[in-house]
Amino acid sequence: MPPLSYIVIAIMLAALAAGGFPDRLGFSVSLWYELFDVVTCLLAVPGAFRIARGLHARFWVGIALASPGLFYGAINLYQLTNRLHESTNGLHGPVPSAFNEVAYLASLASAAAAIHLAETLSGRRTAFRVGYWILAAAALTACLNWLAHSTGWIFAQHFQYSLLAGAATTAAIFVTYGAFISAAMLVVVRRDIERWTGIVIGLISAYLLYLVLRPLFVDDGFTYYVGWTFWLWPGAMLIGGAAVWRMGALLNTSPVQARSFGAEPNKISNEIPNRGRPEARPHVSRGVAIYFGVLFVLTFIAFLRDAIGIAMFMFMVPGLILAASPTLLYYSIAALPAYFVNRYWGKRLLAVTIVAASLAFAAVLPHYISWYLLERLVASDHSDPPSSFQPRSFELPHPEADNYWTNWRRPESHRTTPAAPCADLCQQLLFKGNVDQVAIRDRSELGAMVETKIGNTFDVFFKPRWRRFRLQRLEACPDTLSLIAAEFVHEVVGGRCLIEDVTDSPDADVMLSISKAPAVPVPRREGPSIALRSIQTGPTTVTIRERRDQQTVTTEVKTALEARYSPLPFYVSVKPNGLSFNLLIATDPFPSSLADPFEMIARRYRLPIAPAPKSARLSVIPVSDDDPTAVNAILKQDYGAGGYIPITPTRLVASFVNARLKGGQLNQDDIELIRALLKQRAFAAPLESKLPPATYQALKPLLPDMFERIAYRADGQNEIVESLNVILGNFSAEDTEPYSLTLCQERKNGDLRICYRREFPNAHKK
Repeated sequence: MPPLSYIVIAIMLAALAAGGFPDRLGFSVSLWYELFDVVTCLLAVPGAFRIARGLHARFWVGIALASPGLFYGAINLYQLTNRLHESTNGLHGPVPSAFNEVAYLASLASAAAAIHLAETLSGRRTAFRVGYWILAAAALTACLNWLAHSTGWIFAQHFQYSLLAGAATTAAIFVTYGAFISAAMLVVVRRDIERWTGIVIGLISAYLLYLVLRPLFVDDGFTYYVGWTFWLWPGAMLIGGAAVWRMGALLNTSPVQARSFGAEPNKISNEIPNRGRPEARPHVSRGVAIYFGVLFVLTFIAFLRDAIGIAMFMFMVPGLILAASPTLLYYSIAALPAYFVNRYWGKRLLAVTIVAASLAFAAVLPHYISWYLLERLVASDHSDPPSSFQPRSFELPHPEADNYWTNWRRPESHRTTPAAPCADLCQQLLFKGNVDQVAIRDRSELGAMVETKIGNTFDVFFKPRWRRFRLQRLEACPDTLSLIAAEFVHEVVGGRCLIEDVTDSPDADVMLSISKAPAVPVPRREGPSIALRSIQTGPTTVTIRERRDQQTVTTEVKTALEARYSPLPFYVSVKPNGLSFNLLIATDPFPSSLADPFEMIARRYRLPIAPAPKSARLSVIPVSDDDPTAVNAILKQDYGAGGYIPITPTRLVASFVNARLKGGQLNQDDIELIRALLKQRAFAAPLESKLPPATYQALKPLLPDMFERIAYRADGQNEIVESLNVILGNFSAEDTEPYSLTLCQERKNGDLRICYRREFPNAHKK
């Protein structure tokens, strides 16, 4: 007949399996998590009490040991009931912060109880006293932090306090989980009970320690990934609760029942071991304990701000010792297993083998692991040999910096999700590569609605659409959503027009895709994906696919990645920063991988394209001696009442006129051209207002035209009005008074700068 505890566990597992059916019927996976958490606490809490009673510990030890299970069980029960209420009335309140705060204090109390049990089994040790003090310091700083947060005290913001509080909290993490692991192992070894219970408790405590320390080494972003630990963790915690239950049950049975299954009966008692007996031997010698204590202190000091710099400048040798202490501590911890093998089993040869293997692994594993993780990000890169295939159409991804290329005068640009413009690569392919068309997936529209009737129900879906861009020779180019790059403006003004329309199919010979991450993020309860802190740029994967014989073939994949990885051997280095020195893990540069769509397309299809400098893409258009004719032709056209000059001719006119204004040498032809600009109501772009004195003198004949243009204040023309206001502010009151008198008498013009200056002449005197 199995023990009663096993029967209870089997019944609970069967109940959970039966309770899993609603999860498959649409309940949140979090409900499954919380069910397991609640049952785990139901197993662990009485098990903790029974462990304390079986070791003849005081009553407070049992309460402290079981308190995390009580509070975390209450938290999960609260979340579970809220989710059940959410499924009925849509309400879901967050867990009160006080629950988590008390649960943290309970975990510290439970760690203190675990240390007390270890002390009961092995006798008093200095390390146990240090653990008590660390836990007390962490509890004190936690209470002070919560009190400061609620009362508004500012002492918690001081650097010295934050440093000490952070150090106490970090040390308490190691003490807490180390106490659980040590106590479980001591109970199993000293009371000779089933070893799987101690192993399970130790492994779960080690994994919890990893989860707490993980943010120190892994950059957790805002995306989550489902991995194997997501599905196994609830079962692992349940097994851990069963291990606590079983350990408590064995400690409260007779000696014969408490032995391991398959082991010979032996004499065990619940008596506390005598200090003189072999099992009461200290885990480490006094010299080793002092050695590690000194190393821990030196490492802590080394990570203090400017500590190494001060030691270097004052005493060179102490500074070098501080700089070397983290690396020495790292390799000393790696050698500890060999020390224990020699101390407890006395096998010197085995200990030497283990220490050699441990030091070798500690030196090379960080190097190869970081290299492997980075290598995986570029493992899929490949490039087929170029062929004679010449594509006539391309499908491009939606440009990320679409706002940079969008003409905000167009009404479609003001949608919730604006349509995709033809950006740099698109225009390079059309104007320089001379391809027939470029298609970009349009995310601004749902596409054509398709309705299908199946029986008495209607199935509705929206077909995707693409924005198609092509070039066409026209007498006058229409306005476009896309801003034209500066190097192509003259071609568009000359009649080589960019045509934009919407199509149901891209019908492209080549498809280009750009992905920012190698995997697709999905929601998860906890444990974000691994993202190395050593990555400076990327990973961004560029993929080129070709359509061949009605099939899509991936021909080239490249990943842009700039990162660093651990050197061989692993060590902690010092990085100078001015007069201070910072400790950081030494790294070497990972071979950079570049992925430039321009270079890939130009090399593969022999197209004369290259990315323009970002500063020159939409900058001032270069002017030439032939531009006055084109500018006059643009200004003399009739654009209708309330119409506007298209954005590309507007940019050409503005660039030419601004170049003349800043030049400071205006001739009569320039004056007449600027007069034509002021009289053309369809021109609304701003003019250069920071001009040389000679330009203001030359513009005096245009004062009537400028005041007339300011008086015409149509919607969307604030930019040119503001620039003319600034220009007029540089003329004297005698020059502007004849024209400002009539302008400023109208109430609608009272906010103009020139009118304000006329009314308050002393307001802007320097």
